[in-house]
Order: sequence, then C-alpha cells, then structure tokens
Amino acid sequence: VDVENPTADPDDPDGDECPKPGAAENICLKPFKSYWANLKRRPLLMLVPPFFIFAVCVGLGVYGVVAGANKEEDNKRERVLAQATDWSAGFKLSLEKTFTPLVTLSIFIRQEPNFLNFVPRFPSIASDLLNSGMESDAIQELQISPLGQILTIYPNNNWTHIRLGIDIFNQSALRGGALTTIQRRQMVVNGPLSLVNGNFGTITRIPVFIANASYNETFGTDTYIQNDLVNYTIWNPVGITNLLHKSFTPAASLPTNCPDGVCWTGSGVPGQGTAVPVWWPNEGTNTTGEKFWGFVTALVSLDAVRNGTDPRLDAIRGYKYQMTRPWTSTEVRVPPGSDAFVFASSPDARLLGALRSAVVVNMNISNAIWTVYLEPRDGWRPHWEGGMIALVVCGALVVALLIGLVLASYVQQRNLLKDVVASNKALAATTQSLQDEKLRLDALLVRQYNLISVLGAGSKKKSRAKAGADLGEGSPDSSKEGLTLDRIEQMRRQLAVNTNSSAQDIESITTIEMLGEGTFGKVYKGLWRGTQVAIKTLVLPANMSGAEKREKMAVMEAAISSSLMHPNIVQTYTYAIKPMRDATGGNGQGSDSALGLRDSTVARSQTAGMTGQASESSHSQVSSNVHSYEVRLVLEFCDKGCLRDALDDGVFLTPQGLNYRAVLDTAADIAKAMLHLHATNVLHSDLKVRNVMLKSANADGRGVIAKVADFGLSVQIDHMETHISAVFQGTLTHMAPEIMMEGRISKPADVYAFG
Repeated sequence: VDVENPTADPDDPDGDECPKPGAAENICLKPFKSYWANLKRRPLLMLVPPFFIFAVCVGLGVYGVVAGANKEEDNKRERVLAQATDWSAGFKLSLEKTFTPLVTLSIFIRQEPNFLNFVPRFPSIASDLLNSGMESDAIQELQISPLGQILTIYPNNNWTHIRLGIDIFNQSALRGGALTTIQRRQMVVNGPLSLVNGNFGTITRIPVFIANASYNETFGTDTYIQNDLVNYTIWNPVGITNLLHKSFTPAASLPTNCPDGVCWTGSGVPGQGTAVPVWWPNEGTNTTGEKFWGFVTALVSLDAVRNGTDPRLDAIRGYKYQMTRPWTSTEVRVPPGSDAFVFASSPDARLLGALRSAVVVNMNISNAIWTVYLEPRDGWRPHWEGGMIALVVCGALVVALLIGLVLASYVQQRNLLKDVVASNKALAATTQSLQDEKLRLDALLVRQYNLISVLGAGSKKKSRAKAGADLGEGSPDSSKEGLTLDRIEQMRRQLAVNTNSSAQDIESITTIEMLGEGTFGKVYKGLWRGTQVAIKTLVLPANMSGAEKREKMAVMEAAISSSLMHPNIVQTYTYAIKPMRDATGGNGQGSDSALGLRDSTVARSQTAGMTGQASESSHSQVSSNVHSYEVRLVLEFCDKGCLRDALDDGVFLTPQGLNYRAVLDTAADIAKAMLHLHATNVLHSDLKVRNVMLKSANADGRGVIAKVADFGLSVQIDHMETHISAVFQGTLTHMAPEIMMEGRISKPADVYAFG
C-alpha cells in the first residue's frame, strides 16, 4: 500500500489506466481532466482556433452546399419551364383545332349569304364538321346568329329552345363581347366560364361580313322570322309546344344599337347604325358596302380539363399546376380583389396564389390570355440539401474537435518539454559541480605527486622515465593512426576478395578530362577497355577527425554499388585503394604519383593474403610516411549529367508546355531503382535529384534513361530489420522527419526522399 496515497491502485500506481469494471468510475476521465487543465491554463489557444476552424468549415461547406442546391434548382426550373412551354403549345394547338368548323361555316355563308337557302343545309354541314375527327368531341354545339340573333343550333338538346331567338346585342352580358368581335373582325374567345346547360367551357365567335351588300339587306332573315313557326317545326324537332312560348325580334337591316361604322361600311348613308329616314329609298344608288352578316358560334366544353380527367393533362400530372384567365369587367371576382379566375388546377393547388414559386407560361388563345403555372410536387430545392448541411456541420465539428485534441497534445508536449529542459538544466548544473569537484581533486593529486617527486630518489625518476618511453610507443596519436590503417587494410582485404579486377584493368584506364570536383574527391571522364567511363576519386586522410566516416562512405559506395546490377542504377565496374606517401618516406619510396595504380593494386593483392601479424608489422613501416589513402571507382559514364542540371536547363519543357510523359517515365526509372535497392535490403539514405544521372537511350521517346548513383551514405540492413536508429545523415531538404528527430533511417525514409 502506498503510504503517501493509500487510495492508489497497487496495479496502477501512476493512475494511467482506466478504472476496472465495477469501480466507482466506469469511464476513463483522465484525458478529459488533462484537457480541462490545459483549457484553464491557456483558454485562448485551446478555444479560439477550434471555433474559428469550425466557423470557417461550416461557412464554406454550407456555402458550397447552398450554391450546389441553387444550381440544381436553376436546372430544375429550366427543365420544368421547357416542359410547361411544350405542354402549353400542344394544348393551344389542340384547342385551336376546334376553330376549324367555325372558319368552314363562315366560308359557306359567304358563298350563300341568304339565310333561307343556307339554313336547310346547316344540319348536314354541321354534322360532317363535328364528325370529322378534328377535336370535334370537345365542341358541344354550333350556333348561327344572323344580325346578332340566334336562329339555329346544332345539335338540338333540351336547352336549345332557351337560346333560340336571343338577341346578343340586347344582352348586357353578351353585347360587349359581340361588339369586340365585330371591331376586331377576327375570332374572339370568351371564357372559360359556366355555360347555360351547366357545363364549363368557352364561347368562340367569328364574325361574318358580306361585301357589296346594301344597307337595308336582311339576308332573308325577315322572311325566316315571319315564318318562324313553320321553320322551327321543320328544322327543330324538339316540338311545336316549346315554340309557342318564343317571341322573335322583328327583322331589321342592322343589329340593335350597333355603333356607326361598325356593322356597315358603305358610303352616303346618313346616321349609320340609326333608324333609316322615311325619305331614304330602299334601293338607291351608291348605297352598297361591306355589311355585318352575323356570327358563327361554337360552345367548346372544358369539363374534362376542369375536373382533371382530360388526357392532355397526363404530361403534367406529376406537378402541381393551375390554369387561370383574367376576370372580365362584368364578372364578380371570387375571392374579392383577386386578379385572375382559376378554371383548372391539380387537387393540391385549388386556391389562387398557391403556387407562388411556380414557372409561368402565357397562352395567347386568339384575344384571350390564359396563364399556366407549373411547380414540382416535391418543391424546387433538392432533397439532399438538408442532409448535406447536417453532414457539413458534423464534419466541421469533428475537424474542430481534432484541432482541439491536437492543440491539447501540443500544450501537453510543450509542458513536458519545459519539464525536460528544467531537468536537463538541473542535470547540467549537477554535472558542472561534479566536474569542478574532479578538477579540485586532480589538482590535489598533482600537488601530492609533486611532493612525492621532490622527496623521491633518482632511481625512481629513471624508472618513471623508462615507463614513460614505453607508454610513448602506444601514444594516442600512434594508436589512432594504427587503428585507421587497420580498418583500411581490413576493408581492402574484403574488397580484394570481392572484386574480379586485375592490375592490367587498372592500368588500362586513360583519363580524358575532369567532370567535377567535390569535398571528398574529383570525378574524371576516361576510357577503360575501350569504353567511356567515369572515374571517381575519394581521398581519405589517415589521421584527422572524421576519417572513419569518410572511410565508411568510400568503402560503402565501392562495396554496395559494385554488387548492384540494374539498368536504372549506375554500375561500378572496378575499384582500387592506393596509399598516399610522403616523398621522404622511411622506406625511401616516392610519392603517390611515383607509385602509380599498379603498385596500389599489387599492394591490395598482397594485403589480402597477409596474416594478422604481417598486417601489424606493416603498420609500423607504413604509418610513418602514409598521410592519406585514395579510393578510385570506375563507374558507368552518364553523358547527360545529373537530373538537377537537366531540370534547371528545362529539358522537360516543350513549346506545348511540360512533357508530362517524360517526367513520369523518369520518375518510374527512379522508382524501379529504389525497388531493386529495397529488395536487396539496401537503404540509399541520400536520394535527391543531384544523385540521379541521365544517360542517352532510345528505349522510348525521351531519348534518356535515369540511373540512381552515389551510395556513399547507403546502409545494408538485415532482412529482419525495419530500420536503423541513431543515424543522422542525408541531405537536409530530403530527410524524413524521423531521421531529423530520431535518426531512424528506413525504407519509408527513402520513399519520403523520392516524393
């Protein structure tokens, strides 16, 4: 039991784990407590960024969703408007087909204007027209109204006797439309409205004018009206009984109260449209003109349109729709103050104004203007808008929470870093105090030695001098030089075993020109076995700081590059290591220029066969005059230089722009080389465009092939290993974060550099 904290869990003394099942707390509250503590410590940092990110994400997301919904609504409106326009045009065309019988009858009347001669032919003509199939089923009846009086109707029905004999110009509800029809001299449509027989439809009239008619011409209507009993009995078989209750207006030469210049356009007649003076002759000269004959009228039923059973409505049944017309001056507006009369609608759009956002299409039916309103049943806004807005809000909330968690982690890490820095400072102070104490003790020890030396004998001095001479043989400088030489000799023996080159191969190299120069060596262009090659020289100082790293770079580049065979990797043909001696060496040998490559190769072969004792003996002979070692690598020559220079020169640019295919093919070459490296468990550790060479090739349209080079920092790992730690190396701009922070090199780090 923790004495200081008796309530602590023995299995979880730090309190990092969640409470066990059955404990007082059934959830882990520690992260929330930590977040709350950080929130109280730095409220602005913990609250402002998440809220700002949330507001920005919601604003942009909702704006995008609403913009998309608006676009969808506009497209939907365009589609519905096009459908409404097409449907209105088709409906208007079908309705105008009902005008054909009226035009045909007006032609017959102009050919035979005498009503007595025309009326016997009317039933057969009307029957043929109504049975012709041109929307005739919508026509309820046809009327002939000479001089404005309805004198004959086809077909007869129970309401025929009610309308026979009506003088249109004497009816206040009909007079205005009749005069308008005469003045327009064209077809006029009244309605839709309720008809006398209880049906619903339109009244369509067409005026008929006869040219070269006299002012007093009655077109035989006076004789017909005088003999109305006989005519009605013959042509109206409803029955003579009904006729006894009819009274016809006496025939006149013009309609009742027809304005001047409307019903007759002849010249020389005083008071046109008024009673004729007694002195005016019945048949005088200069009294002919164009005279109004009467009306041809059709009652068109729209009951199917009104109750929604008309087949023409099938195309818009999936929508809410309304059809309206303006009120006339004599109609009582219902509801009061309304602008239009709704004569047809879908069941869910009965009231005027129910479709406030519908598309509107006007139909011009002769003189009438009908309006069609069309709106989708599910509205104009897309159904996904609400869900997308909710999704945007939820996504923004998740992002804000993640930002909050990141900030909480940042604050926590920052606090931990402060604690670590404080601990390091305390440790540094402690270390400094220990060093001061050591210095004090060392000074005390020196003083004691000095005291002993003053009091000691001379023989002891000689003994110490001899011991010092013995120690001089193994001084740090000599031991360091011997260690460096041991490593080089060991790696030379390993390379001599692995290589298959000979002294003649090395001697056959001819240097042409220097291609470049770097920190650790130079690169020359040369010939080897008749082939153009690149000769890379690396100089390794024998005893200076950093020599071990340079040795490793040179040896790894020679060993790794020579073992890799791939078309996208720069091939190493052979290599050699040569010691660089002073001109006044202990053996009397000359400098490296006098030694030549042949000596170095022979020395490498001899060294490969030496035992450990011979190697140690050679150290004492060579270390006194060897100041450095030169490593020569014979590499594949890439005539197009490095990828960095190619990019700077704009090799991948064409007059049409960037050559994307060449760029992708080059990237694929590098990826193939890296895949081969990783397959052999080799990490490049310094992949960059400066280490990618280009060589001429005709394999594809590029004319070049990319090859990966420079394995000085490469490392070979065991097939069971995933990474190597504590290795801080590479080019800063291409190093993965884990390398810079932890020194962990791996295959993913090479992938990072490739990207």
